[in-house]
Amino acid sequence: MEDRKFWNFSVIMYDFWHMLEYNSYKFIANSIVDGLNGNEKVLEVACGTGILTEEITKRCSSLDYTAIDYAQNMIDICNKKSIPATFLNVDATNMPFEENSFDTIIIANAL
Repeated sequence: MEDRKFWNFSVIMYDFWHMLEYNSYKFIANSIVDGLNGNEKVLEVACGTGILTEEITKRCSSLDYTAIDYAQNMIDICNKKSIPATFLNVDATNMPFEENSFDTIIIANAL
């Protein structure tokens, strides 16, 4: 199966499996937020369905947060949640952003 099709298909079970590890997402979010001052421009690569994005933005709502994922179905799920972030379907190997566009880049679940 072509990898984009795989990730678009896996969205069906993605949240379920990741919710089993929810406490680790809280721990990771706390660790990330501890290193922020609160008003950075943040890019999250491979955001999946936004579980970590949601935890980080709950703790630090003043961030200018952009999250990207390779699978449009993941982005569709993110856009249905009330997360204060911009979600984009972008290939991490070919990002359209200008150099130095972000203060912080987070990559927590990329393969």
